[in-house]
Amino acid sequence: MDDREVYVILLQGGLTPEGACGMMGNMKAESSMKANIAQRGMTTLTDEQYTIAADMGTIDFVNDQVGYGYCQWTFPPRKAALLAYAQSCGVSVGDGKMQTHFCLKELTEDYLGVYKVLTTSHNLKECSDIVCTDFERPAYPNLDARYQFALEFYDKYGKLNPPNVPIIPELNNLNSGFAAVEPDISSPSFQTPDANSGFSFGNFMSGLWGNITGNNAATVSAKMPVLKLGDQGAGVAAIQVALKYHKVNIGDTGTLGIWENGTTMGLKTFQQQHGINPSGQMDAATWEALFK
Repeated sequence: MDDREVYVILLQGGLTPEGACGMMGNMKAESSMKANIAQRGMTTLTDEQYTIAADMGTIDFVNDQVGYGYCQWTFPPRKAALLAYAQSCGVSVGDGKMQTHFCLKELTEDYLGVYKVLTTSHNLKECSDIVCTDFERPAYPNLDARYQFALEFYDKYGKLNPPNVPIIPELNNLNSGFAAVEPDISSPSFQTPDANSGFSFGNFMSGLWGNITGNNAATVSAKMPVLKLGDQGAGVAAIQVALKYHKVNIGDTGTLGIWENGTTMGLKTFQQQHGINPSGQMDAATWEALFK
């Protein structure tokens, strides 16, 4: 997984360009942007051996005090949550995409003060510093070095329009409304808007759909992208969340914004239920049905 993909996922999680680059500058300081890296000097295993052992459960990954991954997670509760999240996604604990989503999950659930800064601030130094002092909390902060890394990322990506981030005037809250987490649709916080929760379906859908109703739905739907098998991004995640809300089976794909066979299967079911040609692609007619 390259740095640009990390940047795009962080933007899809609602971070400003400065917030995303501030987070990535800290990641680079912690791990040199290597997702499966184990803290140097804390284990005799290679990074690859350590990762395999963690996935297989042959080491005490949670309690061994070995920093791991992009953010060098070390504290046992955080490592336990990282491992559980990887297992729920069906990927290795060393998977970079999963770790980036997990980073957003932590921000929206446990570090809301940091998340607020990273989603509102356009001051790169402020973003870089708060990740270090309030999220990473290293023994040696080295704020200046982290800021220099953040500057490098900002110079490289900060003014680009990344792929797979739909920019549509009527849906300008699409990306800021998605926190890239796997919600539990049975939980009250998922069904009811709650300002104190990290993710709620009510907040997500109100930010995504806004006041799209009636004739306006057809107008907006015509401007939506045609999405299909193989696509990725916040638009795909929105479809997956909506299908699960309507109790449509999408297999074990989850709602992480990666369109796999389960999403195609679920979408065909939804299309059949609404009298739409079951193409398995998210076209204008299907968008309109989803809006209503």
